[in-house]
Amino acid sequence: MKKKIIGIALAAIMIASIFGAMMPTSARDATGKLELGDKVFTGEKGLDFTVVADDTTFYGMADTDADGYDITVTDNTNFIVMSTYKPGLYNLTGREGTVADLIVAVPEIGIDVLFGTSSIIGKSVPQGATIKVRASPNFGGIMEEVGTGDDVDIKIKFTKPNGLTETHVETADLQEFDTVFVTDEDWATGTWKVKVSTDNTTCNEVDVSSSEVEFDIRTSELAIEVTNEEVGKGSDIVVKVTGDPSTEYYFAIDDIVATKEPQIKASDDVIEPRGLTNTAAWIKTGTDGIADIAIGTTDADKRTYTLMVWAVTGTTGVPQPYGWEAPDAVTLDGKDADVDVKVVSATVTFDVPTKAIIGDTVKIKGAISAGKKVDVIIKDEQLVKDAKSVDEDKEFSVDWKTDGMTTGSYTIEVYIDDNDALGAAFPNDYTGVDADGKTTIRLISPDLDASQPRSVIAEGDDYDLEGTATGVDDVDYILIGPKGWKSNRVADIAGGIYKGSASVDDNEFSEDETMSEGLDTGIWIAVVLSPGRDGEYQTGEDPGSLTLAALDVVDGKSQTQILELIEDRIKGAGTDDKMVTLPFKVESPYVDLNPAGDVGIGEPLNITGTTNREPETSITISTFAGPTDLLALTEVEWTTAVEGTFSATLDTSDAVEGTYTLEADDGDGHTDTVTVTIGAAAPTPTATPEPTATPETTATPVPTPVETEEPVETEEPTPTPEEPGFEAVFAIAGLLAVAYLVLRIKK
Repeated sequence: MKKKIIGIALAAIMIASIFGAMMPTSARDATGKLELGDKVFTGEKGLDFTVVADDTTFYGMADTDADGYDITVTDNTNFIVMSTYKPGLYNLTGREGTVADLIVAVPEIGIDVLFGTSSIIGKSVPQGATIKVRASPNFGGIMEEVGTGDDVDIKIKFTKPNGLTETHVETADLQEFDTVFVTDEDWATGTWKVKVSTDNTTCNEVDVSSSEVEFDIRTSELAIEVTNEEVGKGSDIVVKVTGDPSTEYYFAIDDIVATKEPQIKASDDVIEPRGLTNTAAWIKTGTDGIADIAIGTTDADKRTYTLMVWAVTGTTGVPQPYGWEAPDAVTLDGKDADVDVKVVSATVTFDVPTKAIIGDTVKIKGAISAGKKVDVIIKDEQLVKDAKSVDEDKEFSVDWKTDGMTTGSYTIEVYIDDNDALGAAFPNDYTGVDADGKTTIRLISPDLDASQPRSVIAEGDDYDLEGTATGVDDVDYILIGPKGWKSNRVADIAGGIYKGSASVDDNEFSEDETMSEGLDTGIWIAVVLSPGRDGEYQTGEDPGSLTLAALDVVDGKSQTQILELIEDRIKGAGTDDKMVTLPFKVESPYVDLNPAGDVGIGEPLNITGTTNREPETSITISTFAGPTDLLALTEVEWTTAVEGTFSATLDTSDAVEGTYTLEADDGDGHTDTVTVTIGAAAPTPTATPEPTATPETTATPVPTPVETEEPVETEEPTPTPEEPGFEAVFAIAGLLAVAYLVLRIKK
């Protein structure tokens, strides 16, 4: 029988009235009928509230969450707590009432899964463990089944690893209670899911569930595993021992060498005291049956180690200094699980540029996973640093001077703590020794190359400049007009000179400048500049910051004078700065059409032309004069550096006969025309019927003529035209007759 708990919500109701509202001490009666002061939950149906008359209204009490809301009971034998009702305190007489005659709450269920006192949600327990599902319904012990007054039920639903479900029904007689389950052999290993929900029938049709949570059931067999089967020297070996919850085990490392042992590190799962060399220890699993262990390898040999764990069957005692016999002596039986892990060379992480300029001092920086010192070597070239100590973060930094080196790729090798052991001078001490880490760097000479895709520029279009530069992040360029830098003018395109810079990315740069209208047309010169090995110009300025003043270039100088001044400062004695000059022509824009041949209606009309307008300039070709409108659009292309071209094909299917003047227009008022004639469409050829084959005929045999003194013509029957082979028979007969006469004459 379910046990009814009377008045369980009384204290909570008293405390909840934080605004001083007094609440009655009554609760739902023995049959589940509501009484004044009871708590109801949204979604409840069929409630019996006969303590008041029909059409009774409850008012949300002042200064509570329900203030301003009201609830009207229209059928006091079938009261439904609508989900739209505002949760809170209500009074029969009005909002100013001091006693809560009705409390509305939202039903909720919390859930947890425990092993002992620890939650195992998202964790695992061994098969056979006792677990508890903790349900926390806020209606437990308060909500009662209408008509019986019994405590309501909730359902605990498990979803097994195979997807099947199993449901257990429990009585919600408390606002928090545990249900115990023993995960015996019927509980399969794998991921289990569980949630708690209301029993719709007993909970007066309330339908609410907790969240669904997961936990794993694993085998109870003692096991050991490592996160990585290979560990770089200096990194920790991370071990996980899985066994029974909250249980002690003995753990040890096999096959050690004195002073070169891996070291078990202190942690919550490692019990003191450990072996004298920290190679054996008592460990204890947590409530989830797992013990996590970290083993340091800073001083360990680079080789394979066996990690072992023993289940304790007798008195644990105190671990002895590690030896092969000690674990057997302490645990009374042999090892239960083991795993191998290999300690390999410590790792080296580099922070080195991919390329450097010959003559630079290169910073070789990096970090090691373990060790105290590093030797840094340029393979087969030189020892950069011998026994360089690392800092507290295991980081190192050394300088490599590249003076006298040649261009090419170089291998940087790092050896950790090896120099002390090997002793001899470079490179003999590293013969046959594998580096702990290596990387490459490319040494290059400062260089500059520049080009211009177009050497002819239309006034108002962009001048494009591109190229490659090594050893710098920026290059400088100067555009000099045909008349040089005009007196008393600013340094711009219209003034005859312009100074700019371009950034270098992956050794490449590109830039464009608009040759604005109003400038001097003619031959301009672009000068591209970059510094030499020292990274700055002879003027003392950095790339990208070069000034005309530093080059002694001032207004009033001609193009030739300006070039000479730049060359003196950039290419003079004692400097290795780089300079490239590129002449280009600026002229008025033009569009020229090539002559076009005449076509017939329906034939494609091909129009071509040349221009100095920049690539992708739109050209419109249309009828300037003619019987009908023709139209085509195209763009300028540059296949050479000196002239752009364009072409279009006009459709003449809807044209009429006549003479057309076609115009090409660049959209900026630069045009040209060409005249073509479109004639009548070519006549469609008429198909010639194939000859009908003449049926083969069989020649009629001719009788052999009888020789006489005079030729005797034998009259042959004349075949009718209807007979097959008439013409052939007639011809053969004639030939035979002629032959007969010839023979007679010869006789």
